[in-house]
Amino acid sequence: MAAHSDKLEVSDPYRRMENISGLEAFGGEGNRMLQAHEDRTREEIEVIERKEQEREQARREADARFWKAVNERHLNVSVPQVPGRSYLIP
Repeated sequence: MAAHSDKLEVSDPYRRMENISGLEAFGGEGNRMLQAHEDRTREEIEVIERKEQEREQARREADARFWKAVNERHLNVSVPQVPGRSYLIP
C-alpha cells in the first residue's frame, strides 16, 4: 500500500491508517469508486422496483381476468371489464 500513498509507512502501517479514512488511503479513486457503486446500486434498486410494479400490475390484471371468467361461467352473466375492480360478485 505504501506505493499508492506517501502518507503510509511500511514499518507501521496500522498507526498511520488510524488517521486516514479508507477513501483517503486510495486518494480520489476511492471516492470515485464509491460514487460509481452508489450509482449502480441506485439504478439496480430502480430496476427492481419497476419490475416489482410490473409484476404486481400483471398479477392484478390476471386476477381480474380470472374473476371475470368465474363470474361469466358460473353466473352465466357478462361482466364489463373495468380496470382495478374485482369481478367476484357475492
